[in-house]
Amino acid sequence: MTLRRSLTGLLCLVFPLVISGCGGGNAPPPSGSMTISPPSTSWTVGATNPPVYEMQFQPFLVVVKDANGIPLKGVSVILSLGLSAGTSTNALMTIYLTDPTTGQPTTPITTPTDVTTNSSGTINLWVGMETGGTLNYSGNLFVYSGALQTSASLSVVCKAGTSVPCS
Repeated sequence: MTLRRSLTGLLCLVFPLVISGCGGGNAPPPSGSMTISPPSTSWTVGATNPPVYEMQFQPFLVVVKDANGIPLKGVSVILSLGLSAGTSTNALMTIYLTDPTTGQPTTPITTPTDVTTNSSGTINLWVGMETGGTLNYSGNLFVYSGALQTSASLSVVCKAGTSVPCS
């Protein structure tokens, strides 16, 4: 009876660890990895007066892998955007998922948003940032899945002209 209790107790302790180590459904295992490429991007735009604003786009690839480096399909990933501390602007930063047929940005999505890795264990997306006028700001694309997280840094740099300074 004591051996049975000991084995049952051990099983109750080990079983949750085994399940969590397997990823437990829609989350990758804590020993896995997540990457985003490119890890940073910057747009340098000349200052304009009157202000002329436009969206600049950059494609990103998010890959979620297990501890053996194998991409994981069907994993839940949360995407979010945020302005960097000290940035005080109403500049627009937007995530667009990639149209699988054309490879181009689709309609913008609100963040944070939950998406799922495709059959290759990846998520293809675009980030659009508003440029022009005298905008000069930075932010981040944040990606979370289970215990994993990564980010990419984004910036818009205003290049002063002879008659138009940057703010």
